Amino acid sequence: MVLPHLTANYLQLVPRLSPGQACHLERKAHQAAQPFIREEALNRRLDAYIQWQTPGGAEHRRIF
Repeated sequence: MVLPHLTANYLQLVPRLSPGQACHLERKAHQAAQPFIREEALNRRLDAYIQWQTPGGAEHRRIF
């Protein structure tokens, strides 16, 4: 979502980039972000698990 907005409004690349070039650019950006997305998902999962395991975490167990 961010990349199309940036290309259209700030960088004025839309007239200069073909749809194929824009697709490749978005794909490369997404691939570059994947390790960070995975790390964030793992951190959230581990945080939820730790809360689930702690005493008094009945509410978290119910939600989990």
